[in-house]
Amino acid sequence: MSHALFLVEGPDDDRFVKDVLEPRMDEHAEVFKYSERPNELVDQTITLLAGEHDSHYYLTDLDRGNDERGDCTNCDQRETHERSRYDIGSSFGILVAVDAVEGWYLAGVPDWMANEMAVYPPNDTTHVGKDEFTEVFCDSEYERQEQLKIEIAQNYDYDLARERNDSFAYVASAVGL
Repeated sequence: MSHALFLVEGPDDDRFVKDVLEPRMDEHAEVFKYSERPNELVDQTITLLAGEHDSHYYLTDLDRGNDERGDCTNCDQRETHERSRYDIGSSFGILVAVDAVEGWYLAGVPDWMANEMAVYPPNDTTHVGKDEFTEVFCDSEYERQEQLKIEIAQNYDYDLARERNDSFAYVASAVGL
């Protein structure tokens, strides 16, 4: 079996790769979390691990606006910024979650689960961020978003997610789902 390397920001992205993407991929996914690590360490890791994997993906949220990650308002700008921020070669596919990975989670909530929880995900989750995700589930029985995301991942509706979220549809295609 071939191996895919995913560079991700944090635990929600890690969980999404391992619990949602990898089970449907033809490759084993290895995940490296780059947030809160010095750029030099991330560059070294990219160089070291890139040669050991058949596919390479860098997962990032769009995070519109000017922050420590740059002033990016679209996917092309975010990709250019991230490639220059770290030493990311062209062999890496840059996968941008618009606006955040929470939109991908929300996109895959099956109708039966939404009905059971009395929540109503929007028809288009492409621009859902962390706050909107929390707002949809504010009255749910889940005390922690982590538990909720695990439950969603276990019941993920891939076809519905492709319909509800353009950036997930792109990512699904990029990783061969």
